[in-house]
Formats: sequence, C-alpha cells, structure tokens
Amino acid sequence: MKKSIRTLLAFALAGSMLLGLSACGNTKKDNNGTTDSKETVSSDNTDTEEEKDQSDTQGTDPAPTTQQAASFYHAECAELQLEPIKDVEFGATIFSNSSIVGDRILINVIAIPKEESMEALVLENNYQSLGDGLYTSLQLFDLTGKNIATVQMDENCTFENAFALDNGEILVVTNRFDDGECISSPFVFVISPSGERLRDLTFDVSANLYGSHVYPMENGNIFVAAEGNLFLFDSEGNLINSVTESTLWPFMNYSEGKWYVAHVAPPYTEIAGFQEVDINTGELKDRYQSDTSIAYDLARNTDCYVFTERGMLQYLITEKKTKPVLSSDNTDLDFTDLRNCQILPDGSMIVLNSVPDKDVDPDTPSYFRGEANKMSVAILTPED
Repeated sequence: MKKSIRTLLAFALAGSMLLGLSACGNTKKDNNGTTDSKETVSSDNTDTEEEKDQSDTQGTDPAPTTQQAASFYHAECAELQLEPIKDVEFGATIFSNSSIVGDRILINVIAIPKEESMEALVLENNYQSLGDGLYTSLQLFDLTGKNIATVQMDENCTFENAFALDNGEILVVTNRFDDGECISSPFVFVISPSGERLRDLTFDVSANLYGSHVYPMENGNIFVAAEGNLFLFDSEGNLINSVTESTLWPFMNYSEGKWYVAHVAPPYTEIAGFQEVDINTGELKDRYQSDTSIAYDLARNTDCYVFTERGMLQYLITEKKTKPVLSSDNTDLDFTDLRNCQILPDGSMIVLNSVPDKDVDPDTPSYFRGEANKMSVAILTPED
C-alpha cells in the first residue's frame, strides 16, 4: 500500500513543479516592446546531452526578433479562493494541473493541514489522502476567483485536464491508478457548471492505456492517445477506429483548424513529428517533422502554444515555426510562472498565474516551493 501511495503522489506532482514566481500589477513602462521569439529551425542533432536536459526542464526561449507580439494588454487579477473547511487550517498548498473551461477554472490542489487530527474533516470534503499528511482535491472556480465547488473524484484518480462542451457541461479527464500495479488508465466523467457529477464515460478497449491522454473533438468523438496506440471513440465510448504504431506518443495538438498526433523516434527522447488525424474516421493523414527544440513544451498543452519566461508563442505545425502571441514587454501582467491561458474570440485572454504570498526557501524541494503560494486569474484585454 505504501508503494501505491508513493506512486500516486509522484503522478499527482508530475507537471506541477514551480519554475518561478509571478505577480500582478507591475506596469511596464514601454508597451511597444518586441517579442522574445523567432522562427524556429529544425534540429541538426548537434546538441549536447546537457543542452537537451536543460531544454526539457527549462522550456524554450528562442532568440529575440524584430517581429512584434500582439497589442498591449491590461491585466485585471483576482486570487482564486480555496473552499474553506470548518476548523481546518492548511499549512501549505500546491497547485498542480489546471484547465480553463469556458467561464470556469479547474485546478488540482494538494494541501497539508496544520493539524494531523483534521484528517476526517478533510476527507469529508471531497479530498483524497495521498499519505504522509498530504491531501488532494479538484476545485472549480469562476473567473472572479470565487470557489464554486470541490468536485468529487474517485479513489486513486488524479486530475489531468478538462474541456468545455457545447451544452455548457464540462468533460473532466482523470487518470486512475491500479493499487499494487504501476499502471494507469483514463477515467472520464462529466460535471455541470456548478460542479455536480452527471455521468461517467467508459472506453471499450483492452489495451494498456498507461500514460494516455484524452481529447474530445467538436463533432462529439473522443480520441485516446496512448504509447503506440491511437483510439477514436464516439460520444458514448464505442470504438470507431484504432491505429497501432510503435512511434505513436500519447499527445495530440490542435493547429490552425486541424488535429495532430505526436510521433517519437528512438531513443524516444524527443518528438520527431506530428501527423494529421481525421476526426471522423481516426485515420492518419499527412505527417510533418517537428522542431525538436520546442516539442516537449508543446506536448504539455492541448493547443499549440508554448509558454516561456518572457511570454507565449504559437507553434505552427505545418510551417514548423513560432509566432509571438504575448510578450512580457507588452502587458502589465508580470509573470515568470504562466500556468495556463485561453484566448477568446474577441482577442482577450484568460491567464492563470502562480503568485507567492511569502518568500520561498531556495533549499526547499522544488515541489514544495509552492508552499503558501496563491493562484491568480488575470483577464487581459486589448488596449485601443
């Protein structure tokens, strides 16, 4: 049992390492700054192992260019307010995976109560125990930072992603871990805008779906991308098509109106390319080589945006280049830990940002550097 707890904790913390600190309201003096990106070029495989390791952990920061990012944005920030539990005070919180779904925000929260005797009260409020005094919950917020609900998750499940459906409902993707076995499979359910569990969705497939990711399409079909396999299901979870290929990787990306699945190449340390997928039949179509310098950053997002310490870039798969979307020089939002972003049709942005409320000890293990940190939501609107 101890082994499964450690495994679950490891997966819960994966992808939630805090890379920096950020804050709101530090107005830039110059709103005509240029972006910190340029058109990327393909890898010539001359990078050293040390350089590749740094690329994987620190993200991409292409060299500056004269091409400007979008117009200056104004930031209005609001702190996300965790749902309080009567008689319970948390000594630390860690914000893990997050999703912006329409006018709602879902965030996985890992919390440590100050008093060990509070366990029963914490568990009663839709938290799961991760062992060693750690508890995880899935919390739903509106865009003002108000807490809507703590969403009930099944035991041994951790939150991965969420998607807004056309009818206002929210598709929630979690990974379920098998006790005693180091394997996982996707577990998907639908909630209302108020956080109520409406129905579960199961997939008719017997393959090992360890590390898989789930992607709903606008036509109602759902892709499950796994290592070596790609499955297409209808809205009821019935299998439409499956593709088995050793280089298939469990990530898909959206670019300029089309969906692509990722491929890796031996020794399976970088994404070699993207292949267009027919969302109606599940068949693979044209394939494009990737720029390996941005591939891993891109793979962590469901759309083709790359977050860097100086802003956000859009990656064009078919052209294998980036273009600036948001530069830290062009907004009064001061960020070094941009977590998530949704671009609305009117050009405005919803941004999730990590905000510290006290100094962080640099000797603290990286996944606890979020101790007592806060998460803010910022609405960025184009300046006239």
